[in-house]
Amino acid sequence: MTTPMRLPPHISSSFPRSAFFANQLTAFEVWLRFGKRSAAGPDQVPIVLQVLLSQPHRLRALALLARFLDLGPWAGNLALVVGIFPYVIKLLQSPDRRLRHILVFVWAKILALDRSCQVRTALWTAVKVFALFCVLSTHVHVECVCDCPGV
Repeated sequence: MTTPMRLPPHISSSFPRSAFFANQLTAFEVWLRFGKRSAAGPDQVPIVLQVLLSQPHRLRALALLARFLDLGPWAGNLALVVGIFPYVIKLLQSPDRRLRHILVFVWAKILALDRSCQVRTALWTAVKVFALFCVLSTHVHVECVCDCPGV
C-alpha cells in the first residue's frame, strides 16, 4: 500500500477556490437572458458541460443547461456536438435526488434529437434509472401529444 504524498511544510495545503466556474455559469446565464440566438451558441457551452462534474456547481449548471436545451433543436445539437452524452449518462447514475427532474428533462431533449443516443441508451444501464424515475414520479404529469393509436 502506498502512502499519500505530503506537501513540503513551506507550501500551504489550503488553496483558494477559483471563481472561474461560477463566473462562466454567470456568463452563460446572461447569454440565456440577453444573448443573440444563433447556431454558434454561447462560448460557455463546453465549460458548462465540464462544470457538470463539479459538485458545488452541478445543480446550477444543469438548470442552465436545461434552459439552453429548451431553446430548440439547434441548442440540443450544439450540446451533442460538444459531447453532452457521456456527462448525462454519468449523472443519471447519481444518487442525488435533487438532480433527477432536471436530468430527465435534459435526457428527454437529447433522446428527441439524436437517434444514436436512443440506440445507445437501450444498451446502457442508465436507462433503468431513467425508466424507474419516470414510473415512480407520480407527481409529474405527462400528456401524450401524438396521435398514435392505443396511446
